[in-house]
Amino acid sequence: MMKKTLIGFGAVLSLAAPMSAAHALTVVAPNSAMSTDGNSASGLPLSSNAATIQFIYPTSALGGLANGDQITGIAFRLNNSESSPSPALTFSNYVIQLSQSINAPGSLSTTFAANIASDGVTVRNGSLTFVANSFPSGANPNAFGSVINFTTPYTYTGGSLLITLSHTGNGSGIFPLIDADSTFGGQSLTATGSFNATTGNPNVATPIAQFTVQPVPFAFSPLPGLLLTGVGKLAFRVRKQRRKDSQPQSAN
Repeated sequence: MMKKTLIGFGAVLSLAAPMSAAHALTVVAPNSAMSTDGNSASGLPLSSNAATIQFIYPTSALGGLANGDQITGIAFRLNNSESSPSPALTFSNYVIQLSQSINAPGSLSTTFAANIASDGVTVRNGSLTFVANSFPSGANPNAFGSVINFTTPYTYTGGSLLITLSHTGNGSGIFPLIDADSTFGGQSLTATGSFNATTGNPNVATPIAQFTVQPVPFAFSPLPGLLLTGVGKLAFRVRKQRRKDSQPQSAN
């Protein structure tokens, strides 16, 4: 009897122990484009020329992304009309910032900085190379290309997700078109030929992206009062059982 009581005591305590961290997963934005090709294309994220692009996903396009999740990477896929770039694409500088947005999708300011909320994080800043044939082609939709891993993760806390991306150009003379869509309520601002552009031209065609996500660890944490009440009851049972076990047993 004592053994069973102690096992029950340990079981209650284990309720407060966090579970191990979940494995990384991927979230396609918008969700509607997970297995469907977009109706548009964008040449700026992989352009041979310097470019700045800012694009936003409304909350409705971010199913599978929960508050507290950490976004650790992003990937794009080629438009279905494109062939995989055979040479390597090398950018001397490729900068990405993630944030909430001060302005709603469809109402972005043409000034990039005016849309970036105070939680903005520069998730990567530095040179970037996509090796030859990093972007699959020949499918509809195409598979996503190589992941751009972040050096600093961004913790998602709800609301629309704003991406501000600028680069110095891939220098190869190749302008791969990535898949994009204009029907899900997103928006983009584009500035061609400038790594440090401060303003962009509004565009409804928004890149389709796949985010690498580390889910927030799940832990079951009972209310303190409930936990203490359960522990107290079990402790009382342990003491009661000990007194009973210490009493002399009558012979049969």
